[in-house]
Amino acid sequence: MKPKNVECIKALIDIARTEANYLQDSWLQILSCVSHLEQLHIVGSGKIQMQTSPEEIPKHTHKRTSSSLFLGGHFEQANATMVADQLDSSIQTSIDRIFTSSTQLNSNEIEHFVKCLCRISREEIESGSAEHKMFSLQKLVELAHFNMDRIRLVWTRIWGVLADHFTKVGCDQNSRLAMYAIDSLRQLAMKFLEKNELSNYQFQKEFLKPFEVIMASNSLVKIRQLVIECLANMVKSRAHNIKSGWKSIFVAFTVAASDHDESIVHLAFHTAEQVIQGHFNLIADPFFNDCVNCLVAYGNNHLFIDTSLKAIKAVVQCADHLAQGRVVELQSDENGKQGFYSDNKQHLALWFPILTGLSGIVSHSHIDVRTAAMKALFNILNLYGDLLNDKFWELLFRGVLLPMFDNVQYASKSEILQEDNEWLTTTCLPALNTLVDLFSNYFGKINFLLNDMLSLLSSCILQDNESLARYGSTCLLLMVMTNGLKFTTEHWTIISTRLSGILKLNLPRDVLEVPSETPLPVPTERALLRSSSQTGSFSEISIEDRRNRMIKNGYRATKGKITVQLSLVETVNEVVFTHYSNLETSHLETLLDALKDSLSFSYTVTRNTTLHSKLQKTGLTELLQRLETQVMSSYLRILFRMYSETVDDADLRRQISESRVIPLCHDFLVEYLKVGIDGPDSATKRIMGYTPIIVQILRGLNDLYDDQFLSHLPKFYNLLCDLMLSHHKDIREVLREILSRIGKMKQIS
Repeated sequence: MKPKNVECIKALIDIARTEANYLQDSWLQILSCVSHLEQLHIVGSGKIQMQTSPEEIPKHTHKRTSSSLFLGGHFEQANATMVADQLDSSIQTSIDRIFTSSTQLNSNEIEHFVKCLCRISREEIESGSAEHKMFSLQKLVELAHFNMDRIRLVWTRIWGVLADHFTKVGCDQNSRLAMYAIDSLRQLAMKFLEKNELSNYQFQKEFLKPFEVIMASNSLVKIRQLVIECLANMVKSRAHNIKSGWKSIFVAFTVAASDHDESIVHLAFHTAEQVIQGHFNLIADPFFNDCVNCLVAYGNNHLFIDTSLKAIKAVVQCADHLAQGRVVELQSDENGKQGFYSDNKQHLALWFPILTGLSGIVSHSHIDVRTAAMKALFNILNLYGDLLNDKFWELLFRGVLLPMFDNVQYASKSEILQEDNEWLTTTCLPALNTLVDLFSNYFGKINFLLNDMLSLLSSCILQDNESLARYGSTCLLLMVMTNGLKFTTEHWTIISTRLSGILKLNLPRDVLEVPSETPLPVPTERALLRSSSQTGSFSEISIEDRRNRMIKNGYRATKGKITVQLSLVETVNEVVFTHYSNLETSHLETLLDALKDSLSFSYTVTRNTTLHSKLQKTGLTELLQRLETQVMSSYLRILFRMYSETVDDADLRRQISESRVIPLCHDFLVEYLKVGIDGPDSATKRIMGYTPIIVQILRGLNDLYDDQFLSHLPKFYNLLCDLMLSHHKDIREVLREILSRIGKMKQIS
């Protein structure tokens, strides 16, 4: 470096002082000169030892040769000495004045100045020494402090440039640089947050945006921890002035929720929790959803269970605030009555993050967390359900509650439906029961969702998972029994049709795996049963496929279906006789048809001797016979009840019942007597299992009104006489009552 170079430096600095408002992009040359002077100053002070051998020269030195770099190191040392000798302290003062006088630059020029200084800073970071990397970065911090009092619109443009640069540095993998950038941002933010935010502006949000980006982009634990610490300090000391900045804070905390470092997760959540408890009024209106989404993210954390449980409680607190009108004013109805939430966009936007968030946590891997989330969700709805209007409930059911069971509704053989699946047994089944309770509690308001509830319960009942199917059947019975008195005729039509469909679809048709060359027997004396069994094939699946599937599953699914069918028949029985007075004749007919189909199926299977012998090894024969007797018993009980009708639709119900029950009883007694006396030992043993049905038939006949009894006596008299040979005491006792009644009616006793 020669004396003329030194004079040129002085001239550039003088130009920066006198022509500052006219330099525009020429600031780049001046600031580059200042940066180079600082580097020479560091070299001259001995803080940087220049390379003294070719081996120490870095490999990224473009096209310069090793020897030139080696010589360049000595030149740098010589230049540093010369600058130190010829530039006095006044030059350093002039350089400092360039930055301190930046407050006097006009609004356009200051933007040019900042852009050029950021560019020089990037160059220093990319190629400078460790001591020199942060020179311009430090000057940027000073520049921000000096110009923070400019009008907000100008400051916003300046900060847009500074924030972009600080964000890139904060995302650098050099932890020293990144930490310096974050700490600088913290200092600037703390000073900026001393001022109130102007109305309709979001300066605070833009100021805190770099923390959000750095948190999401930098993978270094100590950097992420520093970001959370900085934000926690701001919340503690500047909460009232954060204003629009809450959004960036909650986004950063949400990112921290998925962190693997416990200290980061704990600090971020603890700070968010403090905001809800101490500063809820500051976030209630515009940042409520950001807060809720943040808490839900912690609820979904799979590493730190205690934090997840606390987050669920915090979400409930938010729901309480919302329901009590601390977030948004509740809507009034046409009569001026205030106090409900409707399906308008604002109300949905506030409630749905809470409800969908909790419903999502119900799928958590830890039982304590998903149980807490399930209880929290339904407690909120049970507590505040009266505040929700009909349209809201409809969206809630179809958008939040029913999707919780999508794995059940739309699964076939997935793992979720395995008998030993933990989520299914510990969470799904209790949630199903709680949903039924919720539906019953608000049935008067949401009864229009009956079809949706029945669809869910039907899908559960028709699954191969026996536990789920039986639980679905129990919940269906609970729902009908609880709300039966509230049902309208339309509701009962829906219930009876759905029950009938379930009974038909749940029939264990896989037992019909008899080879095609072995014909199924056709009942000769049962027009009733024959009509049902010949309406079509029981399954579109081929016989071979059914056989293979049954062998593979070890008949477990088939046993489950039979067990569930037994439960469904009992459900029909209880529903009919508990709410008989509320059922119309058409409803009873629908249920009777379903029982008739089930009876026809059972008869077809149990009367096929070839199939019966093969099924004995599987343990299905006893279940199938039990199914037949239970269906028969329920079928007869309903028919005899209808035949004794004296009030509503009495004539019609008697006519329907008579056409069904009399032929059925006659044919069954004929078969019982024929097989029980003349049949083979195996058939005799089987038919003797129907003795309770015989007793029920006899009691039903004996309970008929006198005119009914006398009209059918000729058809049954000989059969009753033959039954006298029965060895069963119960049969003989009922026969004695019948014969005694005949004697009295004929006046022969």
